[in-house]
Amino acid sequence: MINSFVLAGKISGDIKRIETKSGRVMCAFEFAADYDKGNGYTGKSEHRCKAFGNCCQQILESAIGQGTALVLQGSIETESYEGKNGPAKSNSFIVQGFDIMADDDVPM
Repeated sequence: MINSFVLAGKISGDIKRIETKSGRVMCAFEFAADYDKGNGYTGKSEHRCKAFGNCCQQILESAIGQGTALVLQGSIETESYEGKNGPAKSNSFIVQGFDIMADDDVPM
């Protein structure tokens, strides 16, 4: 089974640099993308994204931030956590690569 995604959209919040308990550095950010609901309707989805290693370093060192249009590539991870009303599940996208796009290229 292949676990892979490609997603075009824009960074919708601040990029956070996080150091894990093991000393590994990662960055986390929210990413907004439009999708086709059919019959001429579109929706907007928000995704939680993380990047590690060289990809994280490139994101943190680049001039990208909230509103930057990107194409992300990577894998999907499901995380579970305890919510107020019991267990909940959430998807995270593990970013392994990205390309910066011109704003005109993003269908948002």
